[in-house]
Amino acid sequence: MNATEKTDESLTFRQLIGIVRSRWRLVLITTVLGTVAGVTSGVLMKPVYRSTVLLMPTQGGERSGLLGSMLGGLGSGGSSLISSLGFGNSNETATAEALALLQSRQFVEQFIQNHSLMPVLYPDKWDAHAGAWKAGLTRPPTPWKAFKLFTSSVLDVSQDKKTNLVTVRVDWTDRNTAATWANDLVDMVNDRVRARAIGDADRTISYLEQELKNAEAVEIRTALFNMIESQLKVKSVATVRKQYVFQVLDPAAPADSDVRLRPHPGLYTIIGFMIGWILGMTIAVLAGPRRSSDAAS
Repeated sequence: MNATEKTDESLTFRQLIGIVRSRWRLVLITTVLGTVAGVTSGVLMKPVYRSTVLLMPTQGGERSGLLGSMLGGLGSGGSSLISSLGFGNSNETATAEALALLQSRQFVEQFIQNHSLMPVLYPDKWDAHAGAWKAGLTRPPTPWKAFKLFTSSVLDVSQDKKTNLVTVRVDWTDRNTAATWANDLVDMVNDRVRARAIGDADRTISYLEQELKNAEAVEIRTALFNMIESQLKVKSVATVRKQYVFQVLDPAAPADSDVRLRPHPGLYTIIGFMIGWILGMTIAVLAGPRRSSDAAS
């Protein structure tokens, strides 16, 4: 019985090979058509280019760097005052906050609004002549959807844990636009953090000046003067230094026209070839038994 089963399996396999050989033209045609379709897709699809900015986090910000001197002047009795003012953020914390800001919904939506990117992100739904969404759209794209699209398909931010270097990547169909967006995103996050640092310094100075009026001990007054001086330094640095939280080591530049992120014509050619070959084999095998049964009848 086992010998009979092996013979049947052997015959079935031979029959399949014979069917494919008898229909080699069909397999050849589908393979050629699949290959042509793959080549055409790879050539006609809109190319996507990548632009990259390499960043180095600044050294902790002068705000945290001055913590030691302030603690020394205040002594144990004034350490609670420093805590209430929010000093002592490490360089890692400042970088993490800046990275979170760079990928936050509010920040990305503001970037999209500043650059008027809604029509750019959804060109098929935008009427350029009317300057509005196409008539008949029941649900036009929202800023939330634009944020999800931008952060999932356009923007990518990563940090090397060993070197702490930050990489900002922007993928887009226009290589010049991709480079512009990448550089503008870095400038915007630096400007946002700079403005926050200046505002925090102003509020801290105002608070310290009020505390100074009520302080009587010489040690406390001296420490408060030192803290005010430190905050003035923080404000000065934030005002002057444009690259406040991230220093640009390598700005984004337009990629070469032949350096595409996707599609890869060669890969599409291979995929088209494989699909055409598999499809031809499948049709040949499925069509074979029907002809054999028709001939037998």
